[in-house]
Amino acid sequence: MSKDSIINNLFRVASNMFTQFNTEEPLISEKTKVILKTTEGRKELYKKIISNPIPF
Repeated sequence: MSKDSIINNLFRVASNMFTQFNTEEPLISEKTKVILKTTEGRKELYKKIISNPIPF
């Protein structure tokens, strides 16, 4: 699976989860949406996720 596919799938799952909550503020900011729409933004996010794993 490519990096873009992983990020796109994570974003889709997160978006689907967040739509189930009713909040006054959006759970994904407009700035984050803009970052995820660009290839460079997705690459940067992927690098941050891979370089900073959180143990379960």
